[in-house]
Amino acid sequence: FAAIANCGFPEAYQCNTALAICEVFAKQAGFKWAGGMALGGGGMVSGYPLVEGGGKTILMRQALEQAAEGLVQEGAIPQAAREGLAKPIIPHWVYWLISLQRWIIDAKNYNALKFLWRKPYLVNEIKLEI
Repeated sequence: FAAIANCGFPEAYQCNTALAICEVFAKQAGFKWAGGMALGGGGMVSGYPLVEGGGKTILMRQALEQAAEGLVQEGAIPQAAREGLAKPIIPHWVYWLISLQRWIIDAKNYNALKFLWRKPYLVNEIKLEI
C-alpha cells in the first residue's frame, strides 16, 4: 500500500498527518506499507495532466517516475522520490503573493473586500508589569 497526499498549502509537511493515517490503515489492514509521498501547493497543478504543466511539473513527474520504479523494483517508494515530490513548485513568498491576489479577487467578486482583514476573534494583548 502506497499513498500520495496533495494539499493546497505550499508546505508538503502539511500532508504528514494524512500519510500517517494511511500508514496505520495499511498496517491494520494487513498490507505492506510501501511509503507515502507529499505534494504541497497542489492547487498549482489541479485540473490538468502533469505532462501539460511544462517546467513547473518536471520535478513532480521525475519524482513520480522514481516512485514507480522503486515500487516495481524494491516494493517501496525511495527517499529520493519522496524528497523530489516535496520540493516546492515555486518559492514560498511567490505562492503567498499569488494566494493573496486570489483572495482579493474573490473577495471583490463577492463584495466582501471590506471583511477580508477583519479579526473578529482577536484577543487584546494583556501587558503585565512585574
